[in-house]
Amino acid sequence: MKIDIPTDVAKAITDGYRSLMARMSSPYVIVRSSATSEDLKHASFAVQYESVFPVYNERTLFDAIRRCWASVFAPHVILYCKERAIDYKNILMSVIVQELILSRSSGVMFTVHPTTGENVVYISSSWGFGKAITDGVIEPDVVIVSKEEAKILERRLGRKEFMYSIVSDKLSLLKTPSELQNKLAIDDEEALKLASYALKIERHFGTPQDIEWAISVRGDIYILQSRPIVL
Repeated sequence: MKIDIPTDVAKAITDGYRSLMARMSSPYVIVRSSATSEDLKHASFAVQYESVFPVYNERTLFDAIRRCWASVFAPHVILYCKERAIDYKNILMSVIVQELILSRSSGVMFTVHPTTGENVVYISSSWGFGKAITDGVIEPDVVIVSKEEAKILERRLGRKEFMYSIVSDKLSLLKTPSELQNKLAIDDEEALKLASYALKIERHFGTPQDIEWAISVRGDIYILQSRPIVL
């Protein structure tokens, strides 16, 4: 993709990337899009723009940045904007480069039920990277947690037939091992801890939230992103 980057900007990106890599334990970063049009009251723009991973050297870094910038003009984004009376030509795109969490499990949680509006924490989970959920590739597990009692109300095993993993520095969609297909991607303790984080985030922002999360191969929980729910 041919997008010229001014020399001073390219140097700042390279210096920042090298500094970040020196502090990281992971060999990969993720390049995430962050546009001025996202998380509006009437349009979340969820999964509309590009996020690129795994990025593992300066060549793939600049390729990923160009892809994020160019995603403002993707046909599906232009259509999404037109349907909501948003002028896509006025959208500005920033790019975030951050350490990629090597995920054992990941998913999305909502601080109200996404279809019924019930006041619970609704957690979707799968094995590997959460792209399998956000892209609609699999039917995830669901755990529903009461807000009042910090108690699990429902567990539902999903058909997690596929999972995203990194193979030879490339993101690959793999068949999920049968023993993992038949097992919830998070245990009860992890579900309750995720729910407690969700409630803290909701209190902080003062409105129901749509939250992306990951659990690393070491078992550490990471909150990746939070945005207001657009129902």
